[in-house]
Amino acid sequence: MSEAAPETRRAPDLLPKTWYRLKGVFAEALERGPGQREACVASACGDDPVVHARVLELLRAHAIDDDFIARPAAERLAWADEAPAPSWIGRRIGHYRIVAEAGRGGLSYVFRAVRDDGEVAQQVAIKLLRPGVAGVTFLARFHAERRLLASLSHPNVAHFLDAGATDDGAPYLVMEFVDGRPIDEWCDERGLGLDARLELFRTLCAAVHHVHQNLVVHGDLKGGNVLVTRDGVVKLLDFGIATLLGPDGGAAAPRPARRRCPVQPPRVRRASTRGSRASCAATSTRSC
Repeated sequence: MSEAAPETRRAPDLLPKTWYRLKGVFAEALERGPGQREACVASACGDDPVVHARVLELLRAHAIDDDFIARPAAERLAWADEAPAPSWIGRRIGHYRIVAEAGRGGLSYVFRAVRDDGEVAQQVAIKLLRPGVAGVTFLARFHAERRLLASLSHPNVAHFLDAGATDDGAPYLVMEFVDGRPIDEWCDERGLGLDARLELFRTLCAAVHHVHQNLVVHGDLKGGNVLVTRDGVVKLLDFGIATLLGPDGGAAAPRPARRRCPVQPPRVRRASTRGSRASCAATSTRSC
């Protein structure tokens, strides 16, 4: 018997922090076999009936709709309008001309652009909020990402270059353009052995250590956010849900990612509540 696709309208109590937990449980469940997913969901969020029900809806839709996972979840939860994106290709933003779309997420688009003011030849990535994304929470997150990126300077962290707003008021970030492959795919495509993989991982750990030294929690460490260039250079990127902590371990900026990860081991959970630089590292060991 076929089941209906989930309702796309966001429930009134589905707050951003609820969505982040939902996202983590859903991703974790997809890594299991079809027969193990419901048990995984029950174990991860059985204490939260809202998240539990929504994850099961997402899993059912994923099973019956091959294109479901390609559609940004923010659209299904009514966080972003379904209006088509404006055509940015060929348009100028600041000193840069957009030449191609590089990627997209639930709340933003990323474009490849080139500097064309005649001063220097430079290729960059420009991140723009999706059409219809508005509200204090999302704008605060976008501006918080800008502050976080400006505080970081490491050869293995994508460099922040510029920021501003388009003529119609849409905020944007200008970043180093990283032409690379996700770290796991890069390793698999080259058939790397354990020693070579560990060397890349050590490089990534050094980048994450720099982030932690600046009291920043990335919050979304995964293969798609760690690219390796053709020359083998590791680059950590996408700080869209990162958190800046104050000296006492508390949030010093808007913190949409503030949550306890449902799949954290108990020792990591205990460490993440102690309010110290060590807790900053602990909470990043397993990101949703």
